[in-house]
Amino acid sequence: MRKSLVAACLLALVLAAPAAAASTPTPCWQRLLNDYYDNGRIDHTYRASCYSEAIRRIPRPIRDYSDAYDVLSRNLQSALRDKKQDDRDPIVPAPAAPPSDPPSTRGGPASPEIGPPPRAPFTRVAETTHDATTVPLPLLVLAGLGLLLTAAGGIGALARRRRG
Repeated sequence: MRKSLVAACLLALVLAAPAAAASTPTPCWQRLLNDYYDNGRIDHTYRASCYSEAIRRIPRPIRDYSDAYDVLSRNLQSALRDKKQDDRDPIVPAPAAPPSDPPSTRGGPASPEIGPPPRAPFTRVAETTHDATTVPLPLLVLAGLGLLLTAAGGIGALARRRRG
């Protein structure tokens, strides 16, 4: 009786946790970082306070190895530069799409549109992480490799000690 009650309580907690997490709204700084992680640029409109908080919360590896800090800082500076005289938090508009290249004017026929080059398999897998709360896949791979090498070294040391 007591085991079934404990099991029922654990099951209720397990099922209730995702529902509670889904009902919690995502903070604007996290939506902003997710927007950046999606394609390396900001596609939506955010308040300047969201940029400030996102800049403060950029994970250290992302800050060191990407241009996230620069992109967010430029957008924040743009918002503060264009801030109106009232005390409201300025809203930073999404940047305009980059201009497309004009067709060739060398007199020959226009070259057919060529799509982007195919990406390497590891690049496709590594780019699937687009969330500010997840651990980047390359970091997980390196951690696993480190554990594997450490275990191999420990086994080698034990084998050498046994031989005497």
